Amino acid sequence: MRPPSPWVLLGLVVFGVSAVAWLAALARVPLSVAYPFNALGYIVILTASVVLLHERANVLTWVGSLMVVSGLLIVVLTKP
Repeated sequence: MRPPSPWVLLGLVVFGVSAVAWLAALARVPLSVAYPFNALGYIVILTASVVLLHERANVLTWVGSLMVVSGLLIVVLTKP
């Protein structure tokens, strides 16, 4: 059996750190404030995949991601 790839191990470490950071954020701010920042992950992941992995992202992908983030921000920032 081959040892796991360093990329897989790095991915697991990043996942673990992000999980701890998310729990720390939830302990300090309400979910209704914290969750929209989680949606920014869509933009960060899309940008990282284009810049670091040289993935192709067309205009519709960017527009769709921005619409999701914008929608979440509108819902959270609109007071009932």
